[in-house]
Amino acid sequence: MNSFTKIPGQTPLENGRHERFCQEYCIHFNKTRAAINAGYSEKTARQIGYKLFTKVDIYDRIQYLRQIEAQDYKNYRVSLIRKSLLLANANLEEIVNLKKVRRRVAVGSGKNQKYRYIQFQELEVRDDLTSDDWQTVSSIKQGKDGIEIKQHDAIAAMRLAGQFLGMLDGETGGSEDELPPSHEKIMSLLKGEKAG
Repeated sequence: MNSFTKIPGQTPLENGRHERFCQEYCIHFNKTRAAINAGYSEKTARQIGYKLFTKVDIYDRIQYLRQIEAQDYKNYRVSLIRKSLLLANANLEEIVNLKKVRRRVAVGSGKNQKYRYIQFQELEVRDDLTSDDWQTVSSIKQGKDGIEIKQHDAIAAMRLAGQFLGMLDGETGGSEDELPPSHEKIMSLLKGEKAG
């Protein structure tokens, strides 16, 4: 017995125009427009669109494509939330190492020249950074005083994550009588579970 169960609509339709109709319908949800874009006559597109939509194989294919799109949208949204939380929790110490440096510096000139040692701290970008670490960096440049590292705005990232999670109403930033969600609620939202 085959362990693979075929899902209705999973296989692309053999008729190219029917498959194109399904693809087009999933873009704008208009049967007439989908029929025209699939190559049917503009005069008969409305009737053909309705007729095609009543066929079981076409209906199943459209439902399958819509489920795939919904899953892609959910994955995209989760990815945006994770990236926002990553930016909000970014820590500069995870990107650079502070190194104590002792340098010999000449003071004065000619016969009066003497040497002193000065100590200072130097920033050094770590060489073992992950792609997540790099995403938190807005810019790195060599300035006159050494390396300048700028990270993305953590407050804006937290606000964005809050909007994605539905904790903020957009305009005012949330209701004053609402408590912030628990860590468990945020994790359940990221996993796609219903939070209670």
